[in-house]
Amino acid sequence: MSAEELFGARSPAEILLQLSEHCALLAEAATYQLKQNQTDADPDNAGDESPDADTNQIANAKFTFELIKVYVDLFARSPGVSKSSIDGKPSGPLIRFLRACFNHIPNQSPSDETFVRWIREAKTRSA
Repeated sequence: MSAEELFGARSPAEILLQLSEHCALLAEAATYQLKQNQTDADPDNAGDESPDADTNQIANAKFTFELIKVYVDLFARSPGVSKSSIDGKPSGPLIRFLRACFNHIPNQSPSDETFVRWIREAKTRSA
């Protein structure tokens, strides 16, 4: 189902605004998914309140891959990255979408460069 089918003929900005109204639900679902990903990455320490950096990195990457799928399904766009013409930093709708999603998850703030790496990895996996 495309974003147009879900939300009618609205712009991506309007859709994101509508989705952002449900941030608490997104944050709760994301936190649950990240904990599940951490358990999958390190079953011996399931339920650990502060997983090690490697486990956290694997969990965040896996969650980002799922968010990229959501982005592709909602907006019918291929995952990609552009660079800001002002400062050359990673930019584009997908980076903004991922940043907005992670902003609602406590203690999780991957860098834009990390998002770029995960986006490239996701594109490689889907090719």
